[in-house]
Amino acid sequence: MQTNQTHTYRLGLPAMLTALAVFAAFALIAQGLFGRVPVVLDGQRYSVGVGDSVRETLADRPSLAAPGDVLAASDRRVVRGGGGESPHVTINGSPSTLDSRIAPGDKIVLSPGDDVIEPTVEETRVIEIPSEIVGRGAILTMVSAGAAGVQRVVVGTVSGDIVASETVVPAEPMVLRRTNGGGKKVVALTFDDGPWPGQTAQILDILKVE
Repeated sequence: MQTNQTHTYRLGLPAMLTALAVFAAFALIAQGLFGRVPVVLDGQRYSVGVGDSVRETLADRPSLAAPGDVLAASDRRVVRGGGGESPHVTINGSPSTLDSRIAPGDKIVLSPGDDVIEPTVEETRVIEIPSEIVGRGAILTMVSAGAAGVQRVVVGTVSGDIVASETVVPAEPMVLRRTNGGGKKVVALTFDDGPWPGQTAQILDILKVE
């Protein structure tokens, strides 16, 4: 003779609470791994990953906010787009950063970053020797060799523009004279190198006719 028995198991309150806690923990882990949460970004509703930063949220939405630009120090034109300061961020009315983490229901407002002026450096440059020709004729002789000058300039590191300049030592011109030789028979000697203040002066001394 067989007897059918039904067994009923009742969980006590502590066991029920433990089971609920475990279930909630698994739910939170699942949400953290796979869940999406709603936020309001510049007035539009979006679904973003749990715990995402503002930067991560904007990675797929670059058009929502952009960094500022780098401007030339000379005329303020754009010389590097997007090289300025990061976009301004507020979350629920409080100033935040791109690395701030987003919570469900957050209201995020973005505005473009500020432009920045390019850095500048000071350089010392040589002023080339200018030339000055006096007189007329087929024969060209040098009266003075002249001297290079020195100039101090402020240059934009991105644009390469000269922002400011100052002449420290002015250049002295090379003076050349044209003549026809005064009716005398003359020979013109030309040198392909120079003129150089030291070497040219020595050559002229050697060729000087007393």
